[in-house]
Amino acid sequence: LHQVDVANPSTLPKSPSLFSTIIFNFPHVPGKSNNLHNRNLLKSFFQNVDPLLHPNGSIKVVLNSPQSGFDSLTSIDWKASWNLPLQVLPSHVLTIVDPFDINHNLSSYRGSDKSFTTALPQTYTFQKSGKVCEGYEMCSYFELHVEASSHTPTLPMIEGFELEISFLEDLKDINTKVYTVLIVATHSSLSHTMANGIREEIETFVTSHPQSQKLRSNKRNRLPSK
Repeated sequence: LHQVDVANPSTLPKSPSLFSTIIFNFPHVPGKSNNLHNRNLLKSFFQNVDPLLHPNGSIKVVLNSPQSGFDSLTSIDWKASWNLPLQVLPSHVLTIVDPFDINHNLSSYRGSDKSFTTALPQTYTFQKSGKVCEGYEMCSYFELHVEASSHTPTLPMIEGFELEISFLEDLKDINTKVYTVLIVATHSSLSHTMANGIREEIETFVTSHPQSQKLRSNKRNRLPSK
C-alpha cells in the first residue's frame, strides 16, 4: 500500500527525527511459505528499523502466540514457530506482552482479500533498555563440576543477570560434586556467546574466590562444563 518493504532499507521512510514507536502487525511473507522465510523477514525488520528508533522508543510486533515461539512447550512447537526471540537484536529487550484486541477486518490472507485465522494474538513490545517482562526472561544453564567440597560454590554478582546454583549429584568415584548453574537475563537478551562469557566469568570467580574451589578437568585438561 505504501511501497514499504521492511527487508529493503531503501524503501523505509526518511524522517528528520527518530520514531518513538514502530509497529508491525501480523508480519508474514506473501503466499504460502515455510517458517524460514518468515523468520528472515523478522530478522531483516529488526535490523533495518533499529537505526530509525528513538533511544527511548519501542518496537511492537503482533503475532499469534504459537507463531512467536515465546510460549513453545515442546521442540515441535518451537520448530513450527517463527523463533521471535532469536530474530531481535541483542540490544532489544522484551519489556511488555499484551493481548492484541482485534477490532478491524482481518483481510489479506496469503495476499487475497479474505480473513486469516488468529490464535491468542499478542503484542510483543521491545525497547532498547528496561527490565525483561516477567516470565519471558531468556535463560541458559551449565554444569559446574567441583572437586568434592563441604560448601556450595559462591557465585559472583553480574549486572543484568540473576544466577542460581543447585546441587545435582555426587560423583563419589571421582571425588566430584556436580552443580547446575542457571543464568537468567533480566535486562537483556541472551545469546550463546554471552552465556559462554558468563560461564567463564563464573568459573574464574569460583577458582579465585577467597574460599576458592578447584574445578574438575578431563584427560585433555578441559573443564566438563565446556
